[in-house]
Amino acid sequence: MAGTVSLADDPAVQASVREASVDTDIQGLRSSRMHSLILLNRLALGYYVAQAGWEKASVELSSGPGTFFLGPVFQNRNPDWMPDVLAMPYAYVLPWIETVVGLLLIVGLFGRIPAGVIAVLMLMIGFALVGTGEIFPRHYVPVYFPLALMLSLLGPGRYSLDALIHRRK
Repeated sequence: MAGTVSLADDPAVQASVREASVDTDIQGLRSSRMHSLILLNRLALGYYVAQAGWEKASVELSSGPGTFFLGPVFQNRNPDWMPDVLAMPYAYVLPWIETVVGLLLIVGLFGRIPAGVIAVLMLMIGFALVGTGEIFPRHYVPVYFPLALMLSLLGPGRYSLDALIHRRK
């Protein structure tokens, strides 16, 4: 048939097919790379938070409860507007919360919850540091808050205990 144009010969259709093929390839790469990036970010943030918490908790264990609250690290960063009645319970549990949620984030257990707790902790630390005038550049809150928020939205990824448990079910 003279003058008949096949859809396969149409440049717009060919471009669309190429785009769909590239999109499929990118999705596969994106998925694998995305889970690897989630893992690396989870490990980095979890390590930082667990290590920071354990540093404080080990002082509490060796020197007694309340050492972190009474010590210079907390007292020098405690904003004037926060009364001790609020600061004290926070300072007593902060080392333990940081240690536990950091470790949970590292292994990827309860995925979004530890990341969400870390995001809230970073936000609270950020507000306290703004009150002392110290947030830039001496603390990592501006980096770790968005990272924790991202992990709380994305979840722990394929390489986590959550994913392993889910696969076994």
